[in-house]
Amino acid sequence: TNAYKATVDQMKANYLSGISQYLSGQSTPSNVSSELIQGYNDAKKGYSTAMQGSSMASNSTSGVQSGFNQGKLVYNGYTNAMNNQGSAGSQNQNQVDGYNGASDGVNAAMTAGGTIQTDDQLKANGKSFDYIQAYDKAVNEAQNSRSIGAQEYLSGQSRPAGTTQIEKSKAQGYDDAKAGHDAAANGGTPTSDQNANKEFLAGYNSYSNSMSGYDAYENGGPLDSNASQIQKDAYDGAQAGYLAGPNGAGLPDMTGKSPAYIDSFKKAYQKAKEIANQGADDAMTGNKSDQSNWSAPQKAA
Repeated sequence: TNAYKATVDQMKANYLSGISQYLSGQSTPSNVSSELIQGYNDAKKGYSTAMQGSSMASNSTSGVQSGFNQGKLVYNGYTNAMNNQGSAGSQNQNQVDGYNGASDGVNAAMTAGGTIQTDDQLKANGKSFDYIQAYDKAVNEAQNSRSIGAQEYLSGQSRPAGTTQIEKSKAQGYDDAKAGHDAAANGGTPTSDQNANKEFLAGYNSYSNSMSGYDAYENGGPLDSNASQIQKDAYDGAQAGYLAGPNGAGLPDMTGKSPAYIDSFKKAYQKAKEIANQGADDAMTGNKSDQSNWSAPQKAA
């Protein structure tokens, strides 16, 4: 009947309206038909699948397909930006917005003191839904990569050397953590910008953390059961340094060792070497140095 057909047509229209609302960046609808909500959610599912670089199920609804198709274009632009390609690779507006959003997002995350904008700020500046999705994804990826790079430095791994934006973000996090560590080792105080840099602070705080591990060994006490990996590395480095110092050999190859291990090893090595030399002098001159303030490892050296 005409009434039945009109009802079905309206349901289809509602479903398509939901798809359109999601893909144009409108907020989650409320107080609307179930078909509109279904269309909105289907488009969101397809779009999210594409933005993860995943494949779409073969039996997907038209809403999922629509979302996937648009998301795939945005993801292509995003991928080109993250791989340092010179252009979006297409004049399609969805792909161009994906490229521009990713480029701007990763630059904001990697610029010292850079301002990362919220979705509302981006909207107020006239940025499209696709641009915002790519921007947010790039910011998140770059921030995560910076954190990974910092951890790679603190665990003694090699500096990332790739050319993608992700690898560049890792390298930047690695360098910032190293700068923080070196500043702390040299007695420096972080600037306000450095205090706002999580990777710099991770490196900066790691030095004092490592010295607590060093002190635990030098004072002859065990590490706390909840000691961090940095403290454990420093403890092991101090132990190895005190054993190596009196032997008079040069510093060993410590490639792959963490900064905490290396710092503690060098400090302990130097102390043990000085004490061993002093002991040798005492033996030759007949003097006896005051050892009342020496720790157990120092006396053993």
